[in-house]
Amino acid sequence: MKKLLFLFVALISLNASAQTPNDSTKTEKPKNMFVGLNLSMSQGDFSTNSYPGIELGYVKDNISYSAIFGRGDFNGMLRNGDNLDNYWWEVKFSPSYAVGPVNGFLIAGGGAYFNSDHYFAELGLGVSYTKNNINYGVCFSNWDTKNYITPFVSINF
Repeated sequence: MKKLLFLFVALISLNASAQTPNDSTKTEKPKNMFVGLNLSMSQGDFSTNSYPGIELGYVKDNISYSAIFGRGDFNGMLRNGDNLDNYWWEVKFSPSYAVGPVNGFLIAGGGAYFNSDHYFAELGLGVSYTKNNINYGVCFSNWDTKNYITPFVSINF
């Protein structure tokens, strides 16, 4: 049942910032792919409560679908002996809504640590601003039962 629930969440999951749709009168190709860098931070020691990640995604009809790969924290990152157990993956689903010059978005996601049976879910919300194909934003989410603030930058192409 746990794996079925995880699969359901994974199929409808993705975090990202969806860009505003292009004006239909323009002839340029819409930019519906993105790559982003993010750093989720929680209370406590920065090295053990910060989770860096890289996100790759696709946007269609103001809904983004993405895959994120990251590391559990910065603790011991540069030491010898770092292994795959410290890294995680996640898939996310994120509908966005234009609110004036910014986009508001919701987040639903699920993932797991590599080489582990430790699965997690993410739920949250955020805002972003797009300028020259670059999104700047921040989101608040509950990721793996802990609250995080995540500033991010993504490039649309």
